[in-house]
Amino acid sequence: NTAMKTYRGVGIVMLLVLGGVALYLLSGGVIGGAGYTNEALGFSFDYRTGPNGYVLQEAKAQVGTKTDFVTNIVLTGTKELAAFREQAEAREGPPTIGVMVFKNSQNLFPEEWAKENRTYSNIDLVVGDQVEMEVDGAKAVRYIVDGLYRLDTVVVAEKNYIYVFTGALVEGDSPIEKDFEPFLESVRFVDRQ
Repeated sequence: NTAMKTYRGVGIVMLLVLGGVALYLLSGGVIGGAGYTNEALGFSFDYRTGPNGYVLQEAKAQVGTKTDFVTNIVLTGTKELAAFREQAEAREGPPTIGVMVFKNSQNLFPEEWAKENRTYSNIDLVVGDQVEMEVDGAKAVRYIVDGLYRLDTVVVAEKNYIYVFTGALVEGDSPIEKDFEPFLESVRFVDRQ
């Protein structure tokens, strides 16, 4: 009987450990992670949730607007967003990870689009060099802009869209600075319907 209880206890512990490992792997290697997928816009990404993670908010273009803007997705730290909402006095918002999506109606390369759309790309505020790169196989340009916050900015051209990914760099050791690279690595472009 004692041996049977021991085996049963070990079995339960093993199931819990394996279940936790499976959950970790299914969440993209991010404990407490979530995923965002937009099949119509052809992309997805993973982000961390919970008290030490992020809250996702999305603002879509108004129907009938005459612009190439499609949507703006903002990931704000859970704690930072709560503190901001509790603040009575007006101040700038907390630093964020952002994704703006635009129609690429002129089929421009990332750097060309950034120069044509300076308001959204902040290309005039670049500090340092621009680097050509790829995000999930799509052509991209990456640079740092200096404004209210320094922004690590990645402009991606994929099929009929431009994706502008930004991560606010507040301090050398900020959570966003640590999370922006894994966030970018999680971005996937999928077939559009």
